[in-house]
Amino acid sequence: MSDGADRTTRVLAQVAVAIALVALVLAGYALYAQQQAEARYREVSEELQRALTPSLPMRGPPLELDPDDT
Repeated sequence: MSDGADRTTRVLAQVAVAIALVALVLAGYALYAQQQAEARYREVSEELQRALTPSLPMRGPPLELDPDDT
């Protein structure tokens, strides 16, 4: 092989390694961002559940209440 072909092969290999490293970093960041979003959604869900759940248990009207009393 000629020196030009060897040099081209090395450059292409270096470019491929660089692209693979960038892809690895992007995948790691995507995983981190997904975990952060999931944690935020979980916090919002818990807060909504607390806000929508009545603080006192629901009870019916007292027995001495007259339904015909208008």
